[in-house]
Parts: sequence; structure tokens; C-alpha cells
Amino acid sequence: KQRKKSLYRLSENWGSLQELLGHFRILSLTATPDNILMWSHYANNHTGAALGFKANASIGRASKVNYDEGNSLLDTFVKNVFQRLLQAIVNKENDESITKIASKRTLDIFFKYFFLKKKEWSYENEYRIALAVNSPKINTQDGVDLIKFDKQDLVSITFGINTGEKDFNHLSNLIKNTYPDILVQRAHKDGWNLKI
Repeated sequence: KQRKKSLYRLSENWGSLQELLGHFRILSLTATPDNILMWSHYANNHTGAALGFKANASIGRASKVNYDEGNSLLDTFVKNVFQRLLQAIVNKENDESITKIASKRTLDIFFKYFFLKKKEWSYENEYRIALAVNSPKINTQDGVDLIKFDKQDLVSITFGINTGEKDFNHLSNLIKNTYPDILVQRAHKDGWNLKI
């Protein structure tokens, strides 16, 4: 019975953590836009497009995802959240300061969590930008969260190899009218490799 109670509390707390995670948005970027697996997994089987941004774009500073420790760190994440929060509560007496410390510690831990991934995903060579859902950089349209960026931050748009000729030409013309200085291109295969 005691085990059932502790499992219930853990699942109840995990639900709260998931709810807290819902208050953030993650922009995932890659340093290897010619990775064929990325196009297969995330670009609707090579029919999507990849946006290329300046390294110091206005959307924020991207941090490298940690794959090396991902396996072990993901397993201990929940345990560490509760340990740190407990330490903060034990070390302070004033209720208001406890809330502030607990919130700050939780956010610190969550931001570390946002940049962890298992080794199996290391081929993505991913960088991430974490934003609060109420950030002025996020605009929600028709239930989809969009990240705002300055026009001059966009340097290229690359379409997948399965983008039709007619669609590519039409979209290229539309893009050039709004972003005349960016490179518009389409990926192509070179043997087993994807070339941009």
C-alpha cells in the first residue's frame, strides 16, 4: 500500500512537471542542414524547407544539446528537481523567499533539462533556444506557436529534393519579393549523399 502511495505521488508530480514544461517553447536548430536523416524525419520526406539564420540572430543565443551525458542525466532529472527544491525549502524560513528560490531553482534545472538528449540523437547536431510561452518573440496563430525574427537574420531557405519544380519556382518568386537578399535553393542528391 505504501509503494502504491509513493508511485501515485511520483506520477502526480510528473504530471505537474509536464504541465510546467508546457509553459516553454523550444526552437530546435541544426549545424548540419545537409543531414539526410534530418530531412527524412523532419521535412515531410524531403518536401519541406530549412531556414538558415545568422549565428547571432535576434531570436536568441542557441545552446548546444548535450548528448554525452543525456542517457544518465535524463534518468535522474525528476529526482534532482525534488532534491533541490527540498534543499531550498529547508534552508529558508520566509514563505515568500522560499517560493522565489524554489521557482528560480526549478527554472535553472528545467533549462538544463531542455538541452539534454540521448546519444542516439547525436546525428542531429542540435542547438536549441528555450523561450517562455509568454515571450514577446512568440506569436500564436491558429493554435500554432510561431517565433518572430528580424528579416535580416534570415540568410537562406533550402527546399527539399522532393519539392516539385512548379512549387519551387512559385515559392522562390514569393520569397524573393519579401526577402530579396537571401539565398533560395533546393537540395539535391549526389549518390548516397544530400548536397545543398
